[in-house]
Amino acid sequence: MLSLKSNQGCDSNYHLRLSINKSYFGTSNVYVKDKYLWPVNYSTYDSSGIYFENLKSPSGCDSIFKLQLTIYKSDTVYLPNSFTPNENGTNDAWAPLGINMDWYEILILNRWGEILWRGEHNQPFDGSYMGKPLIDGVYVYSVNVVKKSNIKVRLRGTITIIR
Repeated sequence: MLSLKSNQGCDSNYHLRLSINKSYFGTSNVYVKDKYLWPVNYSTYDSSGIYFENLKSPSGCDSIFKLQLTIYKSDTVYLPNSFTPNENGTNDAWAPLGINMDWYEILILNRWGEILWRGEHNQPFDGSYMGKPLIDGVYVYSVNVVKKSNIKVRLRGTITIIR
């Protein structure tokens, strides 16, 4: 309750009843080879990008859906620049992504060049060293990829761990 007085000394009491309906914000990270039919709005997308869809329920509640779409073309190998190994089931591991890889090897190093983790195909990096979580920060990777076309590629860069 809010009490107010006018310049003439009259007072008023105001009662506000506020009801807030929960909104929903959902994100989908999708990686595909060609095009993608998004089941949220039944639209087909054929290029990488970030797309949004706003929906309202019959009762007026709104929801925002976000699609982060990556479409791989031919022999493209994609290496995310960060990941969040916090065991929430989303983005908990890091590995090269692509459609035409036969095999890969990952080396994760600290800033002094010490190898913290080594893994091969189907062994994504989980953000740990000797079974213990690494601290948030920037780490160096070296990834060797053998593509289905038998082309060998070495990719180097940095990844950021965010917990």
